[in-house]
Amino acid sequence: MAQKPEARFIDKVHRALPRSVYHQGMGITATNGTPDVYYEGRRGQLWVEYKWYDSIPFKFNLVASRKLSKLQLRWLNRCFDNNRPCAVIIGSPDTYVILDEPVWDQEIDIEVWDEPFENVIRYIKETVL
Repeated sequence: MAQKPEARFIDKVHRALPRSVYHQGMGITATNGTPDVYYEGRRGQLWVEYKWYDSIPFKFNLVASRKLSKLQLRWLNRCFDNNRPCAVIIGSPDTYVILDEPVWDQEIDIEVWDEPFENVIRYIKETVL
């Protein structure tokens, strides 16, 4: 069975990370709402919910577009409120977005948040290593 684009994106991130970054997927049905991947290193941990767009609109809302469920939103907000590092990382063929503050249910302007792929890797490494 062919891998879905979001899974290929996550694999691309994991291949670019050093082995010293531990990661575990949370893709079990019993964990609804839990972010996709848990990362850990000597400096800390990070929870990441990944999303994939074939083409990211200039402005979008993850909740309104049903890319982020209300359960996922609750989980991320609770994690952030408890001072635990968490983020939604959005990928597309040529654009990446790192949302590491609680703007997950707000309108996102792609011009403000656009990042190169290398910044995704840097963000994860700097958070956990």
